[in-house]
Amino acid sequence: MSGILFFISDSFATMSFRKFLTPKWVDRYADIYRKEGFKGVLKRGGLWLLVGFFMFYLIRDSILYLLIPYLVAKGIIDIF
Repeated sequence: MSGILFFISDSFATMSFRKFLTPKWVDRYADIYRKEGFKGVLKRGGLWLLVGFFMFYLIRDSILYLLIPYLVAKGIIDIF
């Protein structure tokens, strides 16, 4: 357990919090967006990048706004 905590504390000490949480591929496409705009991102990333982005938010929002309130209403998750 202490090894995990050391890794986490060491990672936070050597890099900023945002860099720690941001995947490298996001940084790559952010640089492309800054230089070439949205058309450059589409040209380099293609349609799969848009599909992946859409699916990520579809799944995340489904869990956040549909599944969790449903489980709370059913009494499976007790938050109060």
